[in-house]
Amino acid sequence: MGMGRGRHNPGPLLAALAATTAAATAVLAARRVTTRRRTSGGARHLAATPDSSARRSPDAHAPPPPAAGEPVADDGSATDGQPLADGQPPTEPPTASDAPAGGQPPDGQPRDSAEPPAPEPAAAPRPEGELAGGEASPEVLGSGAGVAAPRHLAAGSRRRRALVGVLVAAGVVGVLGVGAMLVADAGSEGTDAATGTTEAPSRATTTENVTTTSTTVVVASPEDAFAQAVSRLEAAGTFAYQGTVSASDVSAVRPSLWLAVDITVEGEVALAGALVHEVAVAESGPATETVVAGADVFGRSARSRDSLVDESYEGIPELSRAEPEAKGAAGLARWLAGVAEPTAAGVDGEGRRVYRGIIPAAVLGATERGRRAVDAEVLLTLDRAGDPVHVDITTVPGGPPLHLALELSELGAPVAIAPPAPAEG
Repeated sequence: MGMGRGRHNPGPLLAALAATTAAATAVLAARRVTTRRRTSGGARHLAATPDSSARRSPDAHAPPPPAAGEPVADDGSATDGQPLADGQPPTEPPTASDAPAGGQPPDGQPRDSAEPPAPEPAAAPRPEGELAGGEASPEVLGSGAGVAAPRHLAAGSRRRRALVGVLVAAGVVGVLGVGAMLVADAGSEGTDAATGTTEAPSRATTTENVTTTSTTVVVASPEDAFAQAVSRLEAAGTFAYQGTVSASDVSAVRPSLWLAVDITVEGEVALAGALVHEVAVAESGPATETVVAGADVFGRSARSRDSLVDESYEGIPELSRAEPEAKGAAGLARWLAGVAEPTAAGVDGEGRRVYRGIIPAAVLGATERGRRAVDAEVLLTLDRAGDPVHVDITTVPGGPPLHLALELSELGAPVAIAPPAPAEG
């Protein structure tokens, strides 16, 4: 039964909503605590103070108004209690200059009848936070308890609370939106009612003539892996290759003019017609170029790869035989189809699956002239789409040494290989 993506798990969404709500509650609580601290901290500075206007009123120590019938002086104050005689002008209060020296009262007046001058009232201590002129300091205006906060501070506090509310609401809306998209995405997938599994929708890529689905990892048994590689090569019909070769001689497995034991190669194959075109270069620089057309093998060599175009092809009669029908890399599909004892060999460094098998000597053929054929071990690597991408073939110990390490690519790409024209002359 196939593994689906399953139903959407609401746990992460609920957890996100709970975390957002808790964060919003914490922010609002912190704001309330801060406001209370500011309010309680300012109460000391705005305590009630004595009425400064009363303290500074010039009438605070004025004499009481005269009683009814009591003589009144010119300034409206009561006299010393002696009634005025008829026609007697009111007396003016004595001035400081008229007072006898030494504080003695005037003649004819008893000493105790004179009233001592009223003492100057002591200046009341200035309340904390009050400046000269009765103005409150900025610190007092900025805090206090029982008194409304200044208008600009109250408005700022309201604005901050409104901003916090807007941010919290935006966060909740964002979380809800993400959750809704996740739920919608989960609901858009098809659910198998019989198995309870969910299958991901097909995301097809459509070209002008071909529609292909997304690449998936192909898990195959060892037998199926080799059979699949053969099927892919035959279905593609063409492929390219490059890699290294180490061989003790030329043969139907390595058809070409002799160059060196260790060489690098690159070429292309068209299975139809058993066509092969290959260029090989030795470590020291000389190069060969080979064309295989069915049973016929042609080659040319030069001091360097760039000089090959100046040379002419020649036939290689000892390699141009009817058997085998496909020579060189054109025989790869046949070699893989005849593998025995296939096993899984893990994965390579790129995570691609590797399979091991044995190519029997009868399938591979002789790899050195004059010596019998031996078995060879093969390692086959498939990519995630199931295409063969690498082959490594090594003859078993005791036989002629041969090692091929080839990277395969461009399956199905157009290939144009034609037998060379006969040399003039």
